[in-house]
Amino acid sequence: MPAGHLPGAVDPLQSSSRFDFWGVLDRRKWIVFLGALAGIVLSVLYYYYTPQLYEATAKVRIEPREPLGLRLSGLQLRPMLPDPAEFMPTRHDKIIAEDSIVRATLTGENNERELFRLESFRGLDDELVIKELLENLTVLPDKEDLFNYEIKYISTNPQDATLIVNNLVKTYRKSLEARYKIEANDSVSMLREAQLGFESEFQVLVKQIDELNRQSNVIVMNEQAGTSIYTSAIESLRPRITLAQEALSGLTADRDRSLEALEMGTEATAAQVRILMQQEKIRFSGNTKLEEFHSTEYTQQAISELETEIDMLRQYFSSGHSRIRALESRLAKTQAMLAEQKAASESLNVLNTGDPALVLQVYIQNLDQQIDSIQYALQKDILEYRDAIAKETRFQQIRLQRRDLEEQRRQINEMRQELMAKVREIMPSGVTAGTELRQKGFEFIELRSANKAEVVWPILPIVLALGGLLGSLLGFGLGCLVDLADKTFHNPDEVIRYLGLPLIGHIPVITQGKRYQLDGSPLDTALCVHHRPRSQASEAFRAIRTAIYFNTQGRDNAVIQVTSPTPGDGKSTIAANLAISIAQSGKRVLLVDGDMRRPRLASMFNIESKEGFATVLSGESIWKDVVFECPEIEGLSILPCGVKPSNPAELSTSPQVKQLIEQMRSEFDFVVIDTPPLLAVTDPCPIAARVDGVIVSMRIKKNVRISAERAVDILRNLGANVVGVVVNGVGAQSGYGSQYTYGAYRAGYSYNGYGYGYGYGYGYGQYYDENKNSDRARPGRETRRIEAVPAGRGKSPDGDEPLDIEL
Repeated sequence: MPAGHLPGAVDPLQSSSRFDFWGVLDRRKWIVFLGALAGIVLSVLYYYYTPQLYEATAKVRIEPREPLGLRLSGLQLRPMLPDPAEFMPTRHDKIIAEDSIVRATLTGENNERELFRLESFRGLDDELVIKELLENLTVLPDKEDLFNYEIKYISTNPQDATLIVNNLVKTYRKSLEARYKIEANDSVSMLREAQLGFESEFQVLVKQIDELNRQSNVIVMNEQAGTSIYTSAIESLRPRITLAQEALSGLTADRDRSLEALEMGTEATAAQVRILMQQEKIRFSGNTKLEEFHSTEYTQQAISELETEIDMLRQYFSSGHSRIRALESRLAKTQAMLAEQKAASESLNVLNTGDPALVLQVYIQNLDQQIDSIQYALQKDILEYRDAIAKETRFQQIRLQRRDLEEQRRQINEMRQELMAKVREIMPSGVTAGTELRQKGFEFIELRSANKAEVVWPILPIVLALGGLLGSLLGFGLGCLVDLADKTFHNPDEVIRYLGLPLIGHIPVITQGKRYQLDGSPLDTALCVHHRPRSQASEAFRAIRTAIYFNTQGRDNAVIQVTSPTPGDGKSTIAANLAISIAQSGKRVLLVDGDMRRPRLASMFNIESKEGFATVLSGESIWKDVVFECPEIEGLSILPCGVKPSNPAELSTSPQVKQLIEQMRSEFDFVVIDTPPLLAVTDPCPIAARVDGVIVSMRIKKNVRISAERAVDILRNLGANVVGVVVNGVGAQSGYGSQYTYGAYRAGYSYNGYGYGYGYGYGYGQYYDENKNSDRARPGRETRRIEAVPAGRGKSPDGDEPLDIEL
């Protein structure tokens, strides 16, 4: 453990450096009080000499209605018209406080300029009046309802404030109405321009639709399904082309086989003819598609369908229509095909029984005729099929385009009607743009008018509170400055921080009314550890004893020096009581009076001897011969100073000091040496360098911090082991340790509110009673209250050092 440190003690290097707010407040409370009182007095003067300010307040509601304009969001052909609602002011709190509105309010409707001549504006030109009004005008939107606004104006004249607010509300309302009329006229002009544009576009669309109707000129079979005569033609031609292609493929294959049989000779020809004759019908094979396609019945059915279609078209078109002419040409070709089919059938039946080669040649010729007929008809059908598809595609395109144009015409017509209705809604029909509007774009409601202005400043309670607060803060600041200039210690933390040493004890002051002495004891009443061993003061000395035990780390022999920075700090009383306390714990203790300038221990222990510490150092005495046992305190021996020498400084530096200390250490468990103050003389310095520990005693008094710091620096320069600092006479000084109390432990004592708890876990108050005899350590002996200080007991022999503890 580092020298000078105690378990649980505050490390001086880690001690708190925070600002002691409550301590300064307690110590300098009179300065704070005077500052608060001065602040209150000044605030009263300020209240009576400051002109009063009045505030007039009006509350209005400005709610927009349905916008004048019309958004044509459904029409994408033209740019969308702007919404006239965007022209309406949405932040009225900004608009009302504009320079133009303020000027209009001050000028008035007929330029009478009455507000410029108000009492509160006397002596100001126009621009200064406007500036004054703008600086004192406040317009606030309601946080809960965005359409509500509060208009406030502050003035030294209540009538002027009321008049200005009411006129401002009136002016802004008229400004909104005028502004809305202009916007309404612009909106009507815009709507009418849009209406003319729609009219022109509507006529263009009508012409386009008529042209498409003329271009189509097609009979629509089903309007909902979108089918026309081209659709019907496509549906009838598609299967015919497929059958013709299949039939042509079959006839070509038969012709190739027949030609191959002729080339191979008679046998192959005969075999081919037999194959053909074995068929159920020699013209075609059974019930195949080929038979169906080339049979006379099929051709007759096709002729019938063509005749029916031609008759239907003649109901809608004239005989010269292109579609009718094409169908008539196709009908004639189909009729010629029917005639050829009949002739081929008859010729085949005639050659039915002839030469096989001749029969096969006739059959091949018939096939060639049929193939040529089918190819011709197939080419016609393909061309007609392609033409029908092209016309059907064009028809559908025209139909879709016409449908889009019809939809646009419908939308434009609706917009046109809506625009006309909107124009009639805003303005009556047949009137000019300057007439009264039918529709207002806003609803202006005056919720509360400015009837009476109220005083807003100065308000006496607020002024007094502010004055007192500012005065208190100023007083506290002055108190901090005074506190900083004060060179004393204000609390234990400062002792630890400034000195860099542990604080091992606080010795309380005991007043005249609480002095006690054992009956018949010759010892000084300052030895409270002996006379009142269970008192609070005695417990304080036992705390110092505990600190010494920990500091010496259990060594059997230790030499402790007790000194102080300046005279009057109570070092002798602390040394004596500390020695008694150590002796009471069972140790053999030697108390040495090393103060050869103002010795006091001999008188405290009622010893009369001219020999002592001084004569031992001078070689005139042997130290063991001048040691006196204390009969009342077991284990305590005293080495008095003896007669004061003429050369104490030289004796303190003699080699005998070191030898004497070593000899006393070998004979006693503890040696406590009382030495003079460090700053008064140099006597304690040689001793401090040779002892095991030094205790610095001091009283809290003016400039004590300077002297304490100097004393500690001296000890550090000497290399002394400073055990700690003991604050003596706590409670006699005002302003030390104001925020602490002993009551927290019920074991300590109170000194100006500061408490020092030892943390033993029990209260010492239960072992004694201040009003009764309570010394139970010595049965048969009673303590008595000391009513007056006996002669020679209140002061040191020199008469200038007060008692360390006032008993």
